[in-house]
Amino acid sequence: MVFLTLDDLDNFFRRYAKQQGFGIVKAGGAYKQEKGKTLNERRNCTWKCESGGKPDGRIRASSRLLNGVSGKGVKMANRKTKKVGCPVMLHAKVTKDGKWQIRNVVLQHQNHEPVPSISKYISMFHREDLNAVRRRLFQHHDEGVSIPQIHSALAAERNGVGNFPVSERQLRNVVDKEKRLKMMEGDANAMVAYFHRMKFENSWNEAIDGYNLGENAWLKGLYEEQEWWIPPYMKDMFWAGMRSTQRVESMNSFFDKYLKKQTRLYEFVQQYCKAMERRDEDEKQADADSVRFCHQLVSNFPIERVFQKIYTSAKFVEVQQECLKNLYVSIVGCKVVDENVLEYTIEDRVWVRDPNSRKDVPTRRKREYEVKYNSNSYEAWCVCKLMESSGIICRHIIAVFEKNDVEEVHDMFILRRWLSKA
Repeated sequence: MVFLTLDDLDNFFRRYAKQQGFGIVKAGGAYKQEKGKTLNERRNCTWKCESGGKPDGRIRASSRLLNGVSGKGVKMANRKTKKVGCPVMLHAKVTKDGKWQIRNVVLQHQNHEPVPSISKYISMFHREDLNAVRRRLFQHHDEGVSIPQIHSALAAERNGVGNFPVSERQLRNVVDKEKRLKMMEGDANAMVAYFHRMKFENSWNEAIDGYNLGENAWLKGLYEEQEWWIPPYMKDMFWAGMRSTQRVESMNSFFDKYLKKQTRLYEFVQQYCKAMERRDEDEKQADADSVRFCHQLVSNFPIERVFQKIYTSAKFVEVQQECLKNLYVSIVGCKVVDENVLEYTIEDRVWVRDPNSRKDVPTRRKREYEVKYNSNSYEAWCVCKLMESSGIICRHIIAVFEKNDVEEVHDMFILRRWLSKA
């Protein structure tokens, strides 16, 4: 194929990438030379998929890129990368008559799968969509209209938030950036909290009042440290990994953006629908990020690599935390309990939730856990009940799998709700 100009070719490949659902970058090219001088005119150019190349595997002890476990808890580098070695590329050269001809092209992606529906979440296409609404954004903002109102109005013109490629956060970032330049020139957690209040605090208050223990200093101290000792009594219940102490937005604060005490009854349904639209769009953004980005591995466990490919970004990080905590795990015993069934005794540190740092931290105390493992079906059960309560495979089972060279993950450890393509 031949194009009149470099911009024509660039726009053509951009449109193709947007249609397919992947980003591209100009990876290189050479400039024309004349009489030993380099001219500001290209003679060839190469485009590559944004997922081409290898990830940065360096570990820097002086920065947060270092993974590890210390007395302050699990330290995660939390680095995500798009680089998975995808070979997709396009190379073109200038012909003698000054036109651009495609000389080499690879269109078969590897190690990732482009999804057309996530194109609007790719940064290079964000800019195109933002430029289209930029003038109206500042016009309305200068008139005193709030960012949420501007976004709702622009989205309404596209028949809803789901059809509008620009998020409220992106509009806010554009306005904030403009302000900075001017200056330079001159839900679920609410449910858990409610459960604690209903089940724990009511029962606690009844016991304190019933036995006249309101002035007991020891019980007061025990109540203040409830975050440390309540979780073990709830490990048999599935809570999807939620904790009442997690620092995330509660359901109440989410709806506060849309519903006020002055909200009229006839306005309630409309505002509620807007809130649900926004939450749905946020979930789609998170799903798109899980498809486009991946966290680098923190261990050589085959199990970690399996979950890297199938789990969402947020849940894969939880699996990685268990892999890192494996540093303190050791197998101290094993016995046969049935045909193909072994029971391993695992020694581990006692981990507690620090209410200040809100991280799991290891203590000097140790305890033992039992893991039953079926060598025929690759099923396993641990008394820590992390899988049953949080839906995440525990470090004790990971240790047993590593001991037995298990590289496959049984379906019992894979929750559909955590799949990146669920």
